[in-house]
Amino acid sequence: EEVIIYLKSRDVPFNEIDTSNDYEIQQRVTELTGKLSVPVTVIGEEYISGYDREKIASILDKILPPTPE
Repeated sequence: EEVIIYLKSRDVPFNEIDTSNDYEIQQRVTELTGKLSVPVTVIGEEYISGYDREKIASILDKILPPTPE
């Protein structure tokens, strides 16, 4: 939920994928991150496991204009 709120606050378009009933998606998450945990945020080639606002912000700041304070 926090990831969604943050991405919306930055006006970043995103796709939410429910992994709870999809074994193939669960396997893919495990392959990408080394563990099966959510949320996983994918930005370009970067995979962020869990809600790490600072890391997400750092990546977004490189590709998007900063959010006005």
